[in-house]
Amino acid sequence: MRKIYGQLSKEFVSKPIEQVLEHCHEITRKYFFCYPLLYQIGSLYVNYGIMAGEKAKIRKIYEDAKKLFECVKTGTDDIDLAKQALNMEALCMLSLNRPNDVLDLLGKPDFSMTAPEPLLACAYQQLGKSKEAEEILQVAVYYHMIVMMNLFSIYLGLCLDEKERFNETCQKAIHMADLFQLEKLHPSILLSFYLTASQGYMKLGDTEKTLDILEQYAFLAARYIRYICMVIIFLI
Repeated sequence: MRKIYGQLSKEFVSKPIEQVLEHCHEITRKYFFCYPLLYQIGSLYVNYGIMAGEKAKIRKIYEDAKKLFECVKTGTDDIDLAKQALNMEALCMLSLNRPNDVLDLLGKPDFSMTAPEPLLACAYQQLGKSKEAEEILQVAVYYHMIVMMNLFSIYLGLCLDEKERFNETCQKAIHMADLFQLEKLHPSILLSFYLTASQGYMKLGDTEKTLDILEQYAFLAARYIRYICMVIIFLI
């Protein structure tokens, strides 16, 4: 699956998209019951669909991705994979401008705080396996930090009617990112946040803060690109 995913990723940026989509269709027909692979191909559709250019073609790609995620959701026995497919299906609906369908699909949010990580960590600790307990909690903290940054980005869009609230939210997010050193751990999520924040400040008419955020974006992007180039050279 990793080999196929890597090959298709390269094709999306190097070949005509119609040709790559036909290759994807051949793979999905051949491995129709390999649900993890179908999920990955659906994710490729979402990531690269915008490259189709024409709105009708982009819409068709998102529709195809939605069908793949529906297939994964209903066919897999993997609960986590089914949940991921459900969320990706909702993302496709948003891209297709169908917000009511998203609400019907996802229903009301679950704030019951029933995550299993604390219980698993406690169980490992009782067994004297402190290292395993630490690993679970570290991964959980990292995961929820990424979720929080995504939520901050979306929340900023709701703060544009009040400049002070927007600025306060932005500063809180940047402070959290600094505390968790996201520029090293996950620079792409921080780049996305910087872009959202700069667009918000621009809409609010704050040129100084817009340029300040864009400067941070450019600095981090340059470092990120240099790192990727070093990794590619090392692999070659």
